[in-house]
Amino acid sequence: MTKQLAWFHFKFQIPVEWEITAYSVEDRAGRLEFSTRKGFQALVGWQPCDEVPGVETMMLSFLRGNVSNFERAKQVSILNLKTHREGIFLTSHAGDGLPFQAVCHLESPKKLVHWVFDSYDERVAGETWTPILRSFEPNEGDIAQYAIFGLNFRLPRDYALEDMTVLPANVMIAFESAKTKARATFRRWGTPDLVLQGRPLEEFYPWFLRAQGCRVGSVQKSMIADMEAIKASYERRGEHQMDRFMGRPWKNGEASLWHDKNEMRIYCFEQIAPPGVQLLRFEEVFAGLRGN
Repeated sequence: MTKQLAWFHFKFQIPVEWEITAYSVEDRAGRLEFSTRKGFQALVGWQPCDEVPGVETMMLSFLRGNVSNFERAKQVSILNLKTHREGIFLTSHAGDGLPFQAVCHLESPKKLVHWVFDSYDERVAGETWTPILRSFEPNEGDIAQYAIFGLNFRLPRDYALEDMTVLPANVMIAFESAKTKARATFRRWGTPDLVLQGRPLEEFYPWFLRAQGCRVGSVQKSMIADMEAIKASYERRGEHQMDRFMGRPWKNGEASLWHDKNEMRIYCFEQIAPPGVQLLRFEEVFAGLRGN
């Protein structure tokens, strides 16, 4: 079983049991680390790169600089690296006990993507790691996809990540448009009984919005993809620059909250913008989810 991973420059299918235990919020350079109950599984990193580098030399340098078994790693030479092509990735390993690596260069965003998997095992490489590499798709174009921490949505490319909080059973990711200054916030809560504390959605959500400094307008029961939902309007002091101190409140806030009882998760999408700016359509952000 696999699940979608989509972040700044790439899309992959990864094992469902892999959880992100460390992450970066910069699209210029960063990394995501994955673990299970058994421990570390892999990491994927990205960094600026105008031209294709000496990949094998880079892989060798990584082994010598990061492997705890330094005495063995420093004896490895390029001649010891066993390399193989998997799609656009060049993979390499130097035997059992040392990491399995894969590197590719993305021409359009001029990024180098580098996977580092746990100690090489031929069976695991064939069953898990190479399928991940083969599942690669570029995350490019005017619309970017994000699939991370249980959230899956699409946004225009000019929306940049502004804030991100990942806690157990509580995820929040916020973006802001560089063009319009509109903000889009995504939330995912686990343990619905604990979150709601016996309150219906139409009681819980206005309370939550007010706790975020919003002034709540209308609140209506709804359905999203056959799930119980709430749609609300709200206003809030502008978040951009001096708006937060001196500007008038932004009054066009729209929010949708829905309870996925099969997943036992509560999802929320909030968006607000300066006066005169058109908000995104829900169906464009969440492909496949439809409300009424």
